[in-house]
Amino acid sequence: MTCKVSAPSAEHLRGLWSELGAVLTGRRTFQVAVAAGKSVAVHGADTIQQCLNAGLLDEIHVDIAAVLLGSGLRLFDHLVGTPFALGNATVIPGVGVTHLRYPVRIRK
Repeated sequence: MTCKVSAPSAEHLRGLWSELGAVLTGRRTFQVAVAAGKSVAVHGADTIQQCLNAGLLDEIHVDIAAVLLGSGLRLFDHLVGTPFALGNATVIPGVGVTHLRYPVRIRK
């Protein structure tokens, strides 16, 4: 897959992808991979919500861009036992996008 992004975003994505050993996605898309000690990425709002509710996520990555999609599943709907505590974000500014990386803290 080829993506055209700004230099800061490319650097961010290269680092992120180098950490991944497997990708877990929703029912419409999947990728068979073995993590082999690396991170596992979780995609799809419903899958992310299930992992958050089960306490299985260490980090949440959010990319903010000036694009209005108009529909779809809300990422943070249907969370049980909220609120969740997120740590301080790592912010990577790109061109037309801001990449945010939040550590997920244990609920209290």
